[in-house]
Amino acid sequence: MGWNHRGWGWAAESIVALDAITADGDVVRCSEEINADLFWSARGSGPGFFAVVTQFHLQSREVPAGMLTSLYVWDISEYDAVLPWVIDTSRIADPDMEINVLAKYPDNSENASPNQRINLIVSLVTFNKDSKAAQLLRKKSHGRRGKLLPTKVTAI
Repeated sequence: MGWNHRGWGWAAESIVALDAITADGDVVRCSEEINADLFWSARGSGPGFFAVVTQFHLQSREVPAGMLTSLYVWDISEYDAVLPWVIDTSRIADPDMEINVLAKYPDNSENASPNQRINLIVSLVTFNKDSKAAQLLRKKSHGRRGKLLPTKVTAI
């Protein structure tokens, strides 16, 4: 999907060329103009592509001046309160806001306590042209949390 796919489109849409090794062992560059059949096959086939891609060439974007991130961490016991907020927020969120949810054990090492609890992590990222617009969007989404108070809040 890629960063900010709601506002910028899918990451695959930014591929302008790729280098691949065909089943015959040929190393080829593919684009809309060169080896177009392989280029369009690669963009549409997913893991079923019949060559090995060694490099993607992407249309890059400038980093938005108003890129802000908020990260919230809750104990899994808050799931029933947090998930409806995430779903409601994502329904009305600006296309320039990306919302990610992850459930994870705090310590994933071999020495981790078997009694540890899963954390529910919610990340909000805004991609705006200026920082004031990004701060306003972040403030608007944070206000929707109501009485949801995370275990830990990190604003980056």
